[in-house]
Amino acid sequence: MKEEYKKICAEAFDTWGGKSQVLMLLEEMAELQKELLKNINRDQDNIKEIAEEVADVYITLEEVKIAYDIEKEVEEVIEKKMMRLKNKLDDWKSGK
Repeated sequence: MKEEYKKICAEAFDTWGGKSQVLMLLEEMAELQKELLKNINRDQDNIKEIAEEVADVYITLEEVKIAYDIEKEVEEVIEKKMMRLKNKLDDWKSGK
């Protein structure tokens, strides 16, 4: 995420507080879930709405990472989990 955007996320967290922004994240995740279900279950063409909700979740996740000062930890966990996923894919492709 761009440094400018990180500053905006930090300001949002400082302005509205932790509880409010964590609740906002939960709300945004629910909205994304709803749009994904519409797409899959109802065969709805709502790609624009899905993109909107993914962006909202991404932004509020950034706020939470900044608020809890866990950006480095999250990156480390992502690295581990991506390597584990790569290994699973390699195993799947090789028939293991």
